[in-house]
Formats: sequence, C-alpha cells, structure tokens
Amino acid sequence: MKVTEVPRPRPDVPGSAQFVILFFIPVSAALSQAVWQKKVAPDIQARVFAIRGMIAYMIIPLANLVVGPLADNIFEPLLQEGGALSTIFVGNLVGVGTGRGIALIFFIVSAFSLWLSSGYAFANPRIRNLEEEIPDEIPGEPEVIDEVSGEGEKQPALQTSSG
Repeated sequence: MKVTEVPRPRPDVPGSAQFVILFFIPVSAALSQAVWQKKVAPDIQARVFAIRGMIAYMIIPLANLVVGPLADNIFEPLLQEGGALSTIFVGNLVGVGTGRGIALIFFIVSAFSLWLSSGYAFANPRIRNLEEEIPDEIPGEPEVIDEVSGEGEKQPALQTSSG
C-alpha cells in the first residue's frame, strides 16, 4: 500500500496572486479617473465621482458577506484531506488543510478578475473605443462666459513658457 503525501499549505501562491491584483489596482484606477475627468463636465464632476465612489465602496461589504460563507462552506471542505480538490492541481497549487478555502478564493479572484475584466473590455468595442466615441467635455480652447451679459467667447488656450 502506497502512502500519498498530502500537499502542504502554500502561502506563496495566493500571496503572489494578491500582489499582482493589488499592483494593478492603482494603475487601473488612475486610467479610469483620467477618462472620467476628461469626459464629464467640470461642474458635475464632484457629484459623478461621489456616486462612483459610493458604488465602488458599497460592493466591499457585499463581497465580505458572500466570501466568508463561500470559503467556509464550499471551498474549505473541498480542500481538506480527502476532499474533492485535495489531490488534483488545486491541492498542489494552494495546499490542503485549514484556511486553504480562502486561499483558493484569493487566487481565483486575483488571477481571473484581471484576465476576465481585461478580456471583456478588449472584446467589447463600446468599451475599447470609449475615448473616441464620447466627446471630451473640456475642449482645447475653453469658453469664458461673461458674468454680466451671460455671453461666452472662445479664449486661446493658455500658453506656458519653457525655459
């Protein structure tokens, strides 16, 4: 009778996956912010950015409510010794034992959220061509409105001196 070795827990795999996702969050946030600032009128930007922030931050408690029971009730039993995922690639990837359910969720979310969201954005021409389809709100030559008459006129763009 051959004794099979149970894969040990590996913190390096979910840790590396989390590093990758956390590394790209500021990059994607900066790119998104730049597009929104260019496409939304300055007088309503505060309201638009407040709503964007509210939507983004209200997803965090929802994710915490879903992930805890998912890790404890589904993934954790699958990654215990003798579980359905304990002997295949996944068991060797994140290990087998206590705490491996959440480690697998970290890995799945980190790896696939980048690939799926990037792939979807690239495959969808409405998202891919967003900057060309939606006109910029801030043109190259700003319009200055006279507060007394309410009329506006184009002003030349500000020029900076280099030297």
